[in-house]
Amino acid sequence: MEPIDLESLFVAIGLDRILAARPKLHIYELQRAAKLPQEIRRRLSRFLVTPDFGPAADVPEFDYKQALKTIPAGLTDKQAQAITDAIPDPDMAMDIGTQARSILTWANGILPREHLEPVTKEMRLGTPAPSTVADFRRAWNVAREPMIVLDDLEDGSLSEDQVAALALLYPALYSDIQHAAEEVMTAQVARRGQEWEPAPQKRVLLGVLLQKDLIDPELTAMVQQIYAQAAQAEQQGQPPPSKKSGGQQQPVQTPGQKAASGAPA
Repeated sequence: MEPIDLESLFVAIGLDRILAARPKLHIYELQRAAKLPQEIRRRLSRFLVTPDFGPAADVPEFDYKQALKTIPAGLTDKQAQAITDAIPDPDMAMDIGTQARSILTWANGILPREHLEPVTKEMRLGTPAPSTVADFRRAWNVAREPMIVLDDLEDGSLSEDQVAALALLYPALYSDIQHAAEEVMTAQVARRGQEWEPAPQKRVLLGVLLQKDLIDPELTAMVQQIYAQAAQAEQQGQPPPSKKSGGQQQPVQTPGQKAASGAPA
């Protein structure tokens, strides 16, 4: 099984279902895995050719206390047996289990378990600061659902740590995203001429996604300032706004959208 096929199948099955010991491999999962490269290209094309950002996506639920129980345990015998029961091909089942173990090992290494004592300035075991948990949650969500990277690209909130997690945990999938972005860019230049390029704010985020310097320095400084102000507010105990807020007449703007409109943070 090729790495891209394995990672696509793992995404289709879902890490959450594996950890719940309820993985499935039916026609839906097989079709989603097969169509994932096409989905990536379709979404990147839509992102690059339209000037506006999409609506903010829902943030997956996250329970820090549950993560403290689930992640350090690794892949349990029950979870491993559920994979074997769901996937009749023993080699494929072993590969899926290996991918799950690798992700849990990585997550256990970065799972925050300490907080800073305000008086002694020493790190102690205990519930970490909200900003530290938020940093972990952002990377962990990529492990759970890698396509969240495209969600956040489309709504203007993609961050470098998300891309780093994707490249580390799903290298074949990330390589396909890189190639897909280059294909879409080449197609647009061929169609619209050599002068065509994405909107400036989208060029910034494309650079984040590709881990390349494709950016406008002034716009980059604006985006960095917005993120810095958001991080400062979070450290001061002010919870960041949810990406979707029920009952609001105006949608919550992501940092990328604010940079695009020139709105203050």
